[in-house]
Amino acid sequence: MLVASQLGCGVGEASDLLSSRLRPTAKGNHWGDIRARLELAINRVCDLARVEETVGGCDSDDSDWGPGYDGGEELTKAVRKELASVLRDLMQHGLCQRYAPSSLVPILGCFQRPSKVPAVSGKEEVQRHAWDLILHYYEIMDGSSYVKQPQRSLANSFRLDPVGSAPANLKQSLLTRISSIVSTHSPYKRSQDAHFKAFVCAGLNERKLAAWLRLIYRRPRLIEENYLPWSYASNTGFDDCLKSLERVKEFEFHLPEDLAIRPFRHMRDAF
Repeated sequence: MLVASQLGCGVGEASDLLSSRLRPTAKGNHWGDIRARLELAINRVCDLARVEETVGGCDSDDSDWGPGYDGGEELTKAVRKELASVLRDLMQHGLCQRYAPSSLVPILGCFQRPSKVPAVSGKEEVQRHAWDLILHYYEIMDGSSYVKQPQRSLANSFRLDPVGSAPANLKQSLLTRISSIVSTHSPYKRSQDAHFKAFVCAGLNERKLAAWLRLIYRRPRLIEENYLPWSYASNTGFDDCLKSLERVKEFEFHLPEDLAIRPFRHMRDAF
């Protein structure tokens, strides 16, 4: 069933994207193949999510993924290894160090940065990770000041709204979730990939992945300071990608957001 669906309209859409986007440009400057792979990854996640809704999930007691996980292992792998990976690649298309960083997200003070930072006017650019862009958004929105507000500190730990406050808006939920991922993953020195996969899983669980990314890519300063002129983001504003990602909102996900740190937590609890 999954194979049949992927050989249908999903592949056609991806093929159309591939043929229409590829141009005779400098090597590495096209995005058509990445965009087509993203469409296929979205199709696969939607197919698996639809199956999970039909069969009612799996027995978490017999799963190696730990108690409390309601989704299938195959769906989780598809999200983390396929969807998150190709979304990362698309976000990293033309993503380079083009600004002089200040104190980048002073939550715990332990973030991976490029080994050398080129001058903005220089020809040499440093490839950066998609998670860097998310952290830059957190920095320019002064996310650390927001999450450190006393009335939010305890509430954020339990994902509750502070007493007497209105429900968190989209920007607040994004800043809070970035802070939460950093605070849980950084103490175990998890990679940028691990942080980003947790972000994607959280976005799907809350049905806000496309909306969160739209907030990030609607900041002109982020595009100007982080992307080269030939990048996918500079040329499209990420619009068609976000439109495709909206398709996953119809499904209810229960993806584990802590897979990268779960073994370390278990070791800590054992002692």
